[in-house]
Amino acid sequence: MDFDDLLQKYGIGYKLEEVDEGFYEWKRLEKTDYELYVLNKIKHVEKEASNISKQTIQHLYSTRKNLIKAINNREIKNALRDALSALEAYLKQKTNTTEIKNSVKELENKNILKKTIIRYALKIWHDCHEMYPDLRHGTSDAHESSITKEEALFWIGEIMNYILLIENVFKNN
Repeated sequence: MDFDDLLQKYGIGYKLEEVDEGFYEWKRLEKTDYELYVLNKIKHVEKEASNISKQTIQHLYSTRKNLIKAINNREIKNALRDALSALEAYLKQKTNTTEIKNSVKELENKNILKKTIIRYALKIWHDCHEMYPDLRHGTSDAHESSITKEEALFWIGEIMNYILLIENVFKNN
C-alpha cells in the first residue's frame, strides 16, 4: 500500500499526484455539491425505507463507500453497480420476486403508479448495463467502457429517487 492509498483509505482529503517525472504535488480532493447531495440521498434512503433487507442495506452502504473513494473508472463503476444491486434487492424484497423484471411486473399489477413510472426501474437497469457493459463482470482493458463520476452520480441519484418514490407509495397505500 503506497502513501496515496493510505490517505484514501482513511478519507484524508488530499492525494499525492505525480506532476512530472519524480515531482509530486498535493492535490486537495473536494466533493461537489451534487456529490454531497447524492451521498446524503443514499443516507436518506437507508433511513426512510422501512424494513429493507440486510442485502439492500449492504448495497447502499457499499454505494456510499465506493462513491466516496471513487477516483478511477473501476471505482466509479463499482459505486454504480452497488446502487443497481440495491435497487434490485429492494424491488425483489418489496414484491417477493426473484428477478428485477418480475418485480416491475408485480408493481404494475398493483396499479400503484403509472406504468411508465414503474418501468423506469428497468430503463435505468438496461441503460446502465448497455452503456457500461463491463459494469458487473469487467472486461479486458481494451474493451473497457468509460464513465465519469458525474454520470454515476446522475444514475445513483435517479436510483435513490426511485426507491424513495416506491417506498412512499407503499407507505401511503
